[in-house]
Amino acid sequence: MTVHHNNNRAHWETIYGEKLPEAVSWRQERPDLSIELIHRTELAPDATILDVGGGASTLVDHLLAEGRRSLIVLDISETAFAHARKRLGEDAKRVKWITADVTTWAPDISVDFWHDRAVLHFLTEHADQEAYFRTLKAALNPDGWVMIAGFAPGGPTECSGLPIV
Repeated sequence: MTVHHNNNRAHWETIYGEKLPEAVSWRQERPDLSIELIHRTELAPDATILDVGGGASTLVDHLLAEGRRSLIVLDISETAFAHARKRLGEDAKRVKWITADVTTWAPDISVDFWHDRAVLHFLTEHADQEAYFRTLKAALNPDGWVMIAGFAPGGPTECSGLPIV
């Protein structure tokens, strides 16, 4: 299988190297919809929540503030993580940070909530989409929850200078 988007690591390192997370168009100070959907699941405070593509996102800040104890953030960009760790200070140690491409990552964890507000729509090749879902199935608890956000049909065809679906 050929994974076509691996070269995007350099793209995201450049984005986060040149712009502060506060300056990117997709930034949400408080990701209300994601937080609301997590609350609706009524998951216990120690349930494992994975934020796929969450690099510099503030979702983890809000979940830590609520007393969540098992948080994982996966992102292709170590530079995005550096921004998040700096913002969180000591609290960053309460999060598991995984620098990986979700299409090639081999999960050694089991998650109760898979959150993706930033990744799937960038996977324009069928093989990459299949690899994403294989990873999701390998990581998700049988009774786990999945939230994947994307653009509506007829919406943008590009985001952050990359094509999307």
